[in-house]
Amino acid sequence: MRINSLILQPNPNSPISIGLKFKNIEILGLMNTQNVRVEGFTSDVKDPILLEGTLPQAIIRGPYEGSGTVLGLPFKGKGDCEIVLTNLKLTGHLHGKLINGYLSIDDVSLTMSLPDKVHFKFGGLFDGNKDLGDTANAFVNDNWREIFESMKDDMALAFAKIVKEITKTALGSVQYKELFKEQ
Repeated sequence: MRINSLILQPNPNSPISIGLKFKNIEILGLMNTQNVRVEGFTSDVKDPILLEGTLPQAIIRGPYEGSGTVLGLPFKGKGDCEIVLTNLKLTGHLHGKLINGYLSIDDVSLTMSLPDKVHFKFGGLFDGNKDLGDTANAFVNDNWREIFESMKDDMALAFAKIVKEITKTALGSVQYKELFKEQ
């Protein structure tokens, strides 16, 4: 799935405050969701639909620009980036209504648990200085928990957009009542 832009805001109240701007990025791995749980998928569409699942591996990949500080050390880069999240649990609530017999998802609220691991690879750090870039990447990966915590709300918004698009595509071509017909 491609997203035109994703902005991860810096957190000025955190010792790790990195702002990242992505353009034309890929988010891979959503179709491999495991341990899926669905609740509230009923014929009357009164309550939100709960979707829960675990992504064995989610990858965010694409060009970025970033700046900020990590524990007081400067962080600056522009280039290609890859963020790999391992065993990421997502919980989403889909709010929708029926329009002309089709389910229209108005809003998706989504939360993310702390994954088992996050690995960051930022290219183009410090104007391409390999030694500084390798050191910064190692430092960021050693502190992945703190960095993930500072970015997870913005990441969740991006994943929610994708879930909304997937459900819109999946449900938009089928009359909702057809999903509940008895065989």
